[in-house]
Amino acid sequence: MNHENKRRAAWAVNGIFSFLLSFFLYLAILCLVFSQTILQEGFARQILAESRYVSLLAGEIRDEFIAYGGVGGFEEAFWEEKFSQIVSEEMLEADAARQLHSLYTGTSLETNEELVHSSLYTAFLEEAVRRGTAVDADKENDLQSLAETCAEVYGEAVRIPYADRIGGLLVKAKTPLYAGLAVLACLSVLCAAIITWLNRKSGRCLYWLYGGLAGAALLSAVVPLGILFSRKIGKIGIFSQAMYAFSTLLLTRTLYAFLLAAGILLLLAIVLLAVQGIRRAGKRPPLETENVPKG
Repeated sequence: MNHENKRRAAWAVNGIFSFLLSFFLYLAILCLVFSQTILQEGFARQILAESRYVSLLAGEIRDEFIAYGGVGGFEEAFWEEKFSQIVSEEMLEADAARQLHSLYTGTSLETNEELVHSSLYTAFLEEAVRRGTAVDADKENDLQSLAETCAEVYGEAVRIPYADRIGGLLVKAKTPLYAGLAVLACLSVLCAAIITWLNRKSGRCLYWLYGGLAGAALLSAVVPLGILFSRKIGKIGIFSQAMYAFSTLLLTRTLYAFLLAAGILLLLAIVLLAVQGIRRAGKRPPLETENVPKG
């Protein structure tokens, strides 16, 4: 095999392992980002607070109470006074935190629906007495039914949709995801080691490592950028404003995490390219100076 064929073969082999390095790194970034964002309860709790989930949910529940309460003669003025006493933000925060914990552990946790029911029934009775309305057995049954309906509205509002199904999947996904991350990290190190060994004489290993890192950065950034620029996240069909705000912010922050990882990989690639350039500059023979005759 002549020199040109050897050079082409070396380029082909290095190119293959550089591509494999970028591919394994990209898959490792997928596992890493998902394991540190969507699969982390702490990350979801932070998004819950930043998305104003509780305040938006309180507004939704209040609107539902006004709609159902109007049928029983309890107008908006009544709810303006009583709603925050019956459904406090502290109660909503506690129930939201419990439901989120249920989502990430796969366990079933109850809400304060019964407490809301008893508080509503008491408030309805007090309001009826204040108005001078005769509270007989039929009236008590009507108030009890209205309190139950509003309490069910509260319970449905604070529960995360499909939490019983998604929770099991989130719990089961963690182990294979962490195992996959470990395997992909080992494969990436192996590819980098092979590239270094193949170029032990030529000293061009940094060039091929740069290609692998840059390729992984490109793969990690192209899909998130495409989704963000297309604004498809904002078109998610979720009726609840609170859940919409939480879901869109959760997905957006996850995509930003991919871009952060891509930026780190690109920075490392640039550093390797700079080091390669410095090494090549250091190996160049010094320029020979010509003796200029004196006049």
